[in-house]
Amino acid sequence: MGVATEPSQLPQSSGVAKFRYDSLDVDIKHVLRVSYEGLSDEDQALFRHIACLFNLEKVDDIKLLLADSGFKSVEIGLQNLVARSLAHVRLNIVEMHTLLQQLGKEIVRKQSHNPGKREFIVDSRDVCDVLEDSVGTKRVLGISLNIDEIGWFLIHENAFKKMGNLRFLTIFTNKYMLDKKVHLTDSFDHLPPKLKLLCWEGYPMKSLPSNFCPERLVKLKMKNSKLKKLWDGSWNLTCLKEVNLWGSENLKEIPDLSRATNLEKLYLNYRLSWVKNPSSIQIFNNLTKVETLPTPINHETTKGLPVAEFCMGNLKFEKLLEGIQVRLSKSSHLTSFY
Repeated sequence: MGVATEPSQLPQSSGVAKFRYDSLDVDIKHVLRVSYEGLSDEDQALFRHIACLFNLEKVDDIKLLLADSGFKSVEIGLQNLVARSLAHVRLNIVEMHTLLQQLGKEIVRKQSHNPGKREFIVDSRDVCDVLEDSVGTKRVLGISLNIDEIGWFLIHENAFKKMGNLRFLTIFTNKYMLDKKVHLTDSFDHLPPKLKLLCWEGYPMKSLPSNFCPERLVKLKMKNSKLKKLWDGSWNLTCLKEVNLWGSENLKEIPDLSRATNLEKLYLNYRLSWVKNPSSIQIFNNLTKVETLPTPINHETTKGLPVAEFCMGNLKFEKLLEGIQVRLSKSSHLTSFY
């Protein structure tokens, strides 16, 4: 073949940024492609999911996100990728080399000349075209849009109605200050019913669509949004592991999370002008991280504990002028607080 390069021998460290898959030597491309094609269909699908969406995600989170996607065993699939040096797992985090990510994205691009007929849409221009013109299809499983790479654009009111199988939607920025580039019309009223990952930084509406069902959500990340509320009523949220509403300064209430029994992380804004309290004490048996800093904590309750080490199993959110107050029902539920 001309070279004996293995995927594990790809350029590392800061030099990686200088390499692109489309500029690689033909022989190296061949090695990478042969390694991919030697996988089973299921492992190839897992490779594409990681390359396009799940690099640097936790193993446990990937398992939950793919729980009903037809994979027999995500864990065994990851072991197969690691054995071929197509991915690495360190400290429960899945890592994939930049060049391998580019290979995965290139494979997905070749699925169709029409981006709306690919399983993942990750190129910013393609995402904008599909959402502006409402030309997505049921083939689309995931969308990832870096808004730092685009200009102003308006999402069509029916953009997601044809994408009934969309499970992963990520609209994000790498900048500290959010540029308001993504816009919705007042008539926008639909998000796909199978969403498991909803990450939309700077979401411009006051609430999620009234007909949206959040019961499949594993992660809900709406940083710096214009949300005043998320949804009404009590939903079965047993899949939900993380809620991030950091920077959503217009928030007036949080939803009833009493049935989010597997919630592990809750991020709330550090300046809240609310709060309409839920009707009952929220019981989060697995909650390990709550972030509201800086916030007026009840120091009588936390006396003798550094704030950075304080957490609770049973929470009650109470009405305050600024921030939130946390009460413990049982001191034995202390774990950690960040």
